[in-house]
Amino acid sequence: MWLFIDRPTTIGDNAEALFRYCANREDGIEKFMIIPDETYYHNFEGVSANIIIYGSFEYKFLLMFAEKVISSTTFWEWVNIDTNIPKYEFKLIVQALSNAQEVFLQHGIIRKTSFSDWYLNSSSKNFDFMVTSTEKEYELMRSENTGFKEKQVRLTGLPRFDLLKNNSESMITFLPTWRIQYSKDDGSYDKHFRESDFFKSINEFLNDEKLLELLRKNNYRFIFKAHPKFFVQIEDFDIPEEIEIVSTELSYNEIYEKSAILITDYSSAVVDFAYLKKPIIYYHSIKEEAEENPEYFSYESDGFGEICLSIESVINKVQNYIDNDCLMEEEYVKRVDSFFKYTDKNNSERVYEEILRLPIPNKNKII
Repeated sequence: MWLFIDRPTTIGDNAEALFRYCANREDGIEKFMIIPDETYYHNFEGVSANIIIYGSFEYKFLLMFAEKVISSTTFWEWVNIDTNIPKYEFKLIVQALSNAQEVFLQHGIIRKTSFSDWYLNSSSKNFDFMVTSTEKEYELMRSENTGFKEKQVRLTGLPRFDLLKNNSESMITFLPTWRIQYSKDDGSYDKHFRESDFFKSINEFLNDEKLLELLRKNNYRFIFKAHPKFFVQIEDFDIPEEIEIVSTELSYNEIYEKSAILITDYSSAVVDFAYLKKPIIYYHSIKEEAEENPEYFSYESDGFGEICLSIESVINKVQNYIDNDCLMEEEYVKRVDSFFKYTDKNNSERVYEEILRLPIPNKNKII
């Protein structure tokens, strides 16, 4: 029995993609997709009837008997969000009653080597198997810095890449990162956010008259795909009528499918867009606080698009792409090909086969 879960609050990531691939394979394995609530049932009509609501009795019961828990997030940090038992204690209870192996599908591609220092290492995580998508990421996860054993890491690609579609419309998406230093501990509104250069940079960009004129002239939609943290501060922004601000109204997959051009500062979400070989522009008006390790990833030499430091240069680049049918330039196509180990639609197949190779856990554990 395998359980698949993205997050307790949402689906649409690698666990759902892999579940769709292997749900009905005749391999003698019962597979269950965990969803946040009943509103997600319709997503799996014609796919599988094995759909379980997170936190339900069925979910907790199956968790005791699952052979594998397959998640796009670090599962034990989310598993008991609906209980009043501390996470660590809940983990011990489940592990005492269950032999489940943890398969970590990742939420994206690791962009910084420092990520392994404070979060993704064997001191804090103990996966039976995790996926990687690039040669550098694979080597990072197998390095002495992480402490993971060779058998725990595989180079397969992310299952969700298989579901990416390319049906570009006259649409540009702006997808900036959120800066953690502007988040209050209780998640409430921060009256000082308006004073930050980060806010001023974004607000100025969204209200630039040349940008708005470009959209009107070329009849393009402009989507501001906002990180959920932005919505706490949304009253600070002056949003002109030419700009559409969205959060969950358009999924990331819809953004990737429909956008002709994507503009970001440092968001790792552009990796999926790059997989489709669609044009990306980096607007680096405000430098990211934590610098990259240039040997691991450099925007100058490894990035998937041109780096722009001014609004004018962004607008000129957008117009250039529109004039050239919004095709990714050959320089960046080559970077995409060299970045990913695979650019096919067989990522789920590779992950599925690797999971099948995992040894069956010991079913004779003495409690």
